[in-house]
Amino acid sequence: MASNSEPPTNKSPTLKEVAGFAGLSVATVSRALSQPHLVKAETHEKVMHAVAELGYESRKRYAPTSVGLIAPSDFPEGRVFGNYVGGVIHGADKYCGRNGLILSLVSVDSPLMHQMVSTYRMAGLLYVNIFVQDPQRDQLLAQPRLRTVLVGYPPKSLRQALDSSLTWVTIDDSAAAKDAVRYLMGLGHRRIGVIQGDRRHVSNQRRLEGVRSAFSEHGVEMPSSHIESEDFEGQNGFRALIEWGDFEAESGFQAMNRLLGRDRPPTAVFAFNDLMAFGALQAIMESGLQVPRDVSLIGCDDIIARFLRPELTTMHQPAIELGEMAARVLVDLAAGARVVRSQLEARLIMRESCARPSS
Repeated sequence: MASNSEPPTNKSPTLKEVAGFAGLSVATVSRALSQPHLVKAETHEKVMHAVAELGYESRKRYAPTSVGLIAPSDFPEGRVFGNYVGGVIHGADKYCGRNGLILSLVSVDSPLMHQMVSTYRMAGLLYVNIFVQDPQRDQLLAQPRLRTVLVGYPPKSLRQALDSSLTWVTIDDSAAAKDAVRYLMGLGHRRIGVIQGDRRHVSNQRRLEGVRSAFSEHGVEMPSSHIESEDFEGQNGFRALIEWGDFEAESGFQAMNRLLGRDRPPTAVFAFNDLMAFGALQAIMESGLQVPRDVSLIGCDDIIARFLRPELTTMHQPAIELGEMAARVLVDLAAGARVVRSQLEARLIMRESCARPSS
């Protein structure tokens, strides 16, 4: 039987129509969908192509057996993959293990993504959302038949475009940054340095929002646009000294040296991640100063914090719990649950690197 050149126009294609489009018998198509290991790879590919073209969904609901996860690919030396993203993957795998599911890493570039989701009976896809601009993510979300949950806060443009159809779970980066700055203020610090990360990251934008909010409570007004190296003064001696980095240790080292070179350097510094805090710590020590006697230092993530000397005070990011929650939300959606937007809270872990200002 020859394959049809055009798919049928009805919105709910039948198994017979899939068979006609693929040029196969109904029995063969049914076997390819329910027991793909019993048919030839060429036959299965024809069936999955027809399924994708027609938008066919089986009337018999099969419980999912796996969860797909797409991780970012363009981080230097796998650094972030090994930390935050690694925690998310570990958490999703823990959930899958407890519930008899398999966690499968999926390439966003795969031309057979629809086929993989169907063949491995995936509940859908978890997409670890890092960047403000991400064409691959946007292309994925534009495919309504691919059930997707974003792991990480979506940028404003994406929230406006997809609105009610968008599901995400995230850590409240804005609240984490606000709590970190407030903690330093509560210790009595007035000149507080901030080392921000890569502006391409959604988390950097969110943490900068939290910094702005904390300083605004003391009359320090900062623009809503991106800030690189600038000082802002408010009431009662409160001062924000902003520097830039890229989430790598070297950038924290360089940014801290620039902060120490100011006419009135900070007595405390908040770095947007622990790696930059580590770099900042090295710069402080090489300048002949001590933490926390001369400069208090706080990081964010809680990845390497307790292995530094002095042990680093930081905002703990519950990446493992986030991965678990994301997998649960995706499986619930596959079972018919409503769209969810949920946030986990970071928490302050007080160690040895913060104290009241010596003066």
